[in-house]
Amino acid sequence: RAAIPAGTVVSVWSDAETMARVAKASEPLGTVEQHIVTVPPGQHYAVQTAAFVDEVGIAVRQDATMLMLGPDNFWGDGSLGNLLAIAAETNACFAVPHVRVDQDLFMRLLAAIRQS
Repeated sequence: RAAIPAGTVVSVWSDAETMARVAKASEPLGTVEQHIVTVPPGQHYAVQTAAFVDEVGIAVRQDATMLMLGPDNFWGDGSLGNLLAIAAETNACFAVPHVRVDQDLFMRLLAAIRQS
């Protein structure tokens, strides 16, 4: 959280059922903008793409840095600060695959690290 710049806007896209919980969890990161979506059957990717295009457009128009975070992303200490220090002022777009983990194995290893 220390690396998150003041004035950060957290744009949360979720369904009505989970929005309150997701928005509350996002409050420590910055000002939360809520976008409630309804996903017609079979349209998950279309809805995700439309949300992404909207957010990219906002970032371009506001000349803002945009960082896309999914619910299954894990960040190590210092990684966001280093990313912002290297890339935030470059006027460039960086795309990297999100690291995904086996949840059961990850949680066991995390518990072991906490105990040591």
